[in-house]
Amino acid sequence: MEDRYIFDKRVMKQLFKKYGLMALGIFPVLCVINYFLNQVLDFWVTVVVDITFILLAVFVIELIISAIKNKKEAEVRDDVIVIKKAQEIKDKRKKD
Repeated sequence: MEDRYIFDKRVMKQLFKKYGLMALGIFPVLCVINYFLNQVLDFWVTVVVDITFILLAVFVIELIISAIKNKKEAEVRDDVIVIKKAQEIKDKRKKD
């Protein structure tokens, strides 16, 4: 386990930013959906649809975020490999 405080200010700030922006993006869409669904469906069915929509949206956004992070990490690994190869070539030239 890491030796850091569970409510580390930087980590909490990052989480609030991430999920706050998600909430700000989902809220207007949810309001429009609720406006139309309240006219047709019962209140509790609308709540279930809202919860399902929120969970689906958060899941899709998390998938997108993880794909972006994986792509960035792959680029960094590729850069490190290129730098190591260049250093090996440089070392071989110095030996000769």
